[in-house]
Amino acid sequence: FLNLSRNKKRSFITAFGIATAICSVLLMQGFAKYSYDGLSERFARSGNGHIQIGSENAFNAPSPEKFKTSKNRLDELRDLILNDEEINKQIDGVSLRRKFSGLIGTSNGSEIFQGYSIEPIAYEEMTTSQKFNIPKGLKNIGKLDVVLGKTLADKMDIKMGDSVSLLVSTDNGRTNAMDFNVAGFVETGSSQL
Repeated sequence: FLNLSRNKKRSFITAFGIATAICSVLLMQGFAKYSYDGLSERFARSGNGHIQIGSENAFNAPSPEKFKTSKNRLDELRDLILNDEEINKQIDGVSLRRKFSGLIGTSNGSEIFQGYSIEPIAYEEMTTSQKFNIPKGLKNIGKLDVVLGKTLADKMDIKMGDSVSLLVSTDNGRTNAMDFNVAGFVETGSSQL
């Protein structure tokens, strides 16, 4: 204490330096944790969810389409999860989502695309980071309606209410084409969706 009180100016500068360093470290740790938690939550709220369930090779395979889980098996898994009281208490929602790719065409031309089939009501509750422009609402989407990525729609000059044809491969490897009505658009940040 005597040494600290002898040169008060030097003691103050040293104490101030230590306090500044500690505050800087704590601030950086807080910022890093906030950023990590924010990215994690943003990823989960982008429609991916906190937990994704798929077959063993679905996430690491070069062609994950070959390892798709059947709709019946996904329904069984959802029922199994929701019927467990301990797990169900911690779940906000469950939404099935299937990724696919193919060709989208209009009378003006066609483009390769990637898409997702979703359960609209459950998906809308899970996602907050995507900007939907759907006049009748995601909950009122019909079975023959599609929501296109804004970038893809602009590239192909597709307007709301237009009709588009989708050519995709089914789970058993066959090709199937269907016509759909464009019910709205979504901004995903990807030019392929």
